[in-house]
Amino acid sequence: RRWADRWAAGVPGSAEALAACRRRLERPAAPDPTVPRCLVVMVEPARDGSPDVFVRHWVNKAHGYWRPELCPMETVTLDTLAGAVERAVERGEALWVETRKGQAGPPETPGRTGTAGTGGGPVHVEFLLPFDLLNHDMARLELGTGVPRPRPIGMHYRVHLRSLDRMRGDAGQLRRWQARWDQLRTATAPAAHRWKAADRDGFERWHARLAGDESLTAVILDAPAVQGHGLEALRAAVAEGVGVAAWDRRADSSSQSSELLTLLLGHTYTQLPEKVHRLRAGAEIEEDGPLWVGRHIAFFWDDPYRLVDREELLSA
Repeated sequence: RRWADRWAAGVPGSAEALAACRRRLERPAAPDPTVPRCLVVMVEPARDGSPDVFVRHWVNKAHGYWRPELCPMETVTLDTLAGAVERAVERGEALWVETRKGQAGPPETPGRTGTAGTGGGPVHVEFLLPFDLLNHDMARLELGTGVPRPRPIGMHYRVHLRSLDRMRGDAGQLRRWQARWDQLRTATAPAAHRWKAADRDGFERWHARLAGDESLTAVILDAPAVQGHGLEALRAAVAEGVGVAAWDRRADSSSQSSELLTLLLGHTYTQLPEKVHRLRAGAEIEEDGPLWVGRHIAFFWDDPYRLVDREELLSA
């Protein structure tokens, strides 16, 4: 600070500019209502021939500000992943309660959308995964493994998938990612680029159209995100900066799934997470009917302004 004051004293007009800058920094930033209370769970296989999976997680305690706190890492297997996720959720719940107690205002009703910065609003659980795990059924991981009737995590939280590979990408990839997300936030609804099984032979044309049109902000896969089906298209979409995608995880998905995905991505940017949550909750109640498809829907929602594992950017 003293060095800056000495430097500004020798440059006409700099002292006033420096003082104005300090005043801006002293004012608290306005809360962003799109930033939720959130648990980000990173799942990374060891890839050393063992079944080990490294699980790290971050908790964002307050609605309105992105300040994720890293928690201790666990080593598990895919078979025991649900237990690690449950422990992460419990840690998050403890921090959210603690934050809520420190805020003024009336007690929060579960599931209620609160005011940014007060600790309220729905809680998001985001799974940060490598490509080969993105088709796993994370929304139906069971919580309450020690009770007679465990419940799917998607019943109580807004569950999304994110790309671990892109989170560790370069600056050019981050720029493309943010550019498409900015388009998404200002559009009436996502502009979706659809991938069909029939597009497999014309993949280069499909990819070229996506790369050449930044107004395309979402991808619908009419195939699961696995090798030989929709994974190549999803990889291309992630590389081009697309932050929203949806698909049916089953290899034998129906036309009903395709229609549902179209309807789902017809909602606005702010409505999408809640619409997906309601679909999943309805699917758990409905044994047979149109909502039942919701048990199999994968929802990729990857916000470039909610970074983790990028210390060089978070500290900038």
